[in-house]
Amino acid sequence: MVKEEKIIKKDEINLFKSTIDLSNENEFDNSINYLQNLKYLYTLFDYILIDTAPVLSNKLIYSLELSNYVITPIELEIYSLQGLSLMLNTIFNIKKNRNNDMSFLGVLPSRVITTNKRQSKNLEKLYSEYGQDLFLPFIKYRNDLANASASQTSFFKSNSKHKKELINVFDTIYAKM
Repeated sequence: MVKEEKIIKKDEINLFKSTIDLSNENEFDNSINYLQNLKYLYTLFDYILIDTAPVLSNKLIYSLELSNYVITPIELEIYSLQGLSLMLNTIFNIKKNRNNDMSFLGVLPSRVITTNKRQSKNLEKLYSEYGQDLFLPFIKYRNDLANASASQTSFFKSNSKHKKELINVFDTIYAKM
């Protein structure tokens, strides 16, 4: 069972601290335990964000089965692009067969370098293949975002002039919910 003392309260957000041990797929072989833990967390919080690795796994499937909303982040690089159709197929199959209540909010391109011609071309290709409506506003690569993450500090408490870009992404996601 999830222990409340492992929950870190930070800024108005409660975090369950991640460790490398959470990447061990064997911990997620028992879906009943995972489901019980998530149901317990649902009693404590209004929203729960589950960040899974972008690979097909038990953790991903169990998380999708319980999710109300799903976002697929993607980097505009070859391996991410190659896996997108498989990920979308998985999401929509689980929605159709196991979780009709799930709403797919969109694909979220992140760490986008707008001056990189390869990434710009990849984004255009995705828009033409899937339709622009499938996509959320993208998150540009910003060094101040990476610095905030590395120092485990709030990006929103930084002096970054780029906060408005990220707030726009969150506002779009919130509006779709």
